[in-house]
Amino acid sequence: AGWRQAQFVGTATTETAWNAGVGADYVLNEVTTVNADYVFSRSEKTPNPAEDGHRVTLGITFHR
Repeated sequence: AGWRQAQFVGTATTETAWNAGVGADYVLNEVTTVNADYVFSRSEKTPNPAEDGHRVTLGITFHR
């Protein structure tokens, strides 16, 4: 999870953003692991409307 806010000097513009995520790992066997992660983010820079983002990451790791 994260959060940030910025005020631009000499302007009325502000920027606010936050994100949160979750992830999981699953061991298939002694040499293979599968992982999945999800992150939701929202950013807003005045006077523009808020923007949402979604990121999904999938991976497979092989061990020796």
